Amino acid sequence: MHASVKRTVVGLAVVGLSAVVVPAAHAKVRHSTTAVIVGQSPLGQSNSFGDAIHGGCSLVAAEDPTIPNQYDGVIGTASVTTNPQLNPYPATVNCHVEVNGVVVSDPAGSFNGVGGVEIGTAQGTFRAKDTDVVTLCEDVLYWWDWKPQPKVCTAVDWVQVGVATDTLENLEIELVDPLVCPILVSVGQLTGGGIPGVLQINPDGDVYVADPLGLGINPVYDCPPYITY
Repeated sequence: MHASVKRTVVGLAVVGLSAVVVPAAHAKVRHSTTAVIVGQSPLGQSNSFGDAIHGGCSLVAAEDPTIPNQYDGVIGTASVTTNPQLNPYPATVNCHVEVNGVVVSDPAGSFNGVGGVEIGTAQGTFRAKDTDVVTLCEDVLYWWDWKPQPKVCTAVDWVQVGVATDTLENLEIELVDPLVCPILVSVGQLTGGGIPGVLQINPDGDVYVADPLGLGINPVYDCPPYITY
């Protein structure tokens, strides 16, 4: 069984998912066709000053089975930001959703870096019809020189999936982790395994915050192979 510690709120690294589609504690065998929205911002963005973000914003949202056109979603980022010399340096990464070009206030998140690494999520609900254009947007403020990266938006994919006792966490495992975890692997390589004493990124992409006892438990982001009990 997949470990429940996969999404934990710890310090500045906020990675939290709850059962939105079907609460796990009350889940029964259930099969239905549900619209799911999945998006990843373009990788390798930079501004004209040479500041860059590796990784970026992601979104997964599932249609509420009881409220047509309402989506419960999680938006977040897993990224590392660098200065023109390609040294990791903190930044603020802002992620939000737009529907037909109109900003949706929820879900949206502003994530500050720790040593150049930004990891976090925010939950929210928004409305969209299957004929609407939903975009995932990202902008960055680099702390190295306080220069911005202008907003970049990309249309997200609409998919139909058969949901069987699924939660948003399950959908993220299936649809988002394959995008995010390779980025975390690259972030770990770029930062030499994270920021000593603050953040640790293992070769498989698992992310840990400060662990003074050296227990190596409770990752704030758990990539395959997943921790099991």
